[in-house]
Amino acid sequence: MFDFKTRCREKGFTLIELTIVMAIITIMSTLSFAVYSNYLKKARTLEVKGLLTGIAKRELAYYVEYEEYTDNPSALGFPTLGILKYYTVTITLPAGPSPQSFLVTASGNIDIDADLDEWVIDQTSNLIQTRVD
Repeated sequence: MFDFKTRCREKGFTLIELTIVMAIITIMSTLSFAVYSNYLKKARTLEVKGLLTGIAKRELAYYVEYEEYTDNPSALGFPTLGILKYYTVTITLPAGPSPQSFLVTASGNIDIDADLDEWVIDQTSNLIQTRVD
């Protein structure tokens, strides 16, 4: 028979109660990790888009002064352009003595999968995402 006084004196949780709590914690942490990962991807993408736009503006200013574009990041004021944390940025010019166009490419892995994220901007400030991570 059920003894109410004895049952009330017992303290602690049952194994089923602990299992349910652990399952709830696991589900909540999984969902929060997914939201946090998306937030990080957006922040890293915004950072590289701003960087590419800044490089394009400096290329245009360089062109006004020297009547050609450059692939030298130091000449544009970006001495550490190749050492970004998540992206590798390269500036390419067409062949010829006085380049009349440029292409700046940023590619990198912004999360833990194998897919790369890639952005490209040109002399018309046309920013395009060519590969989506």
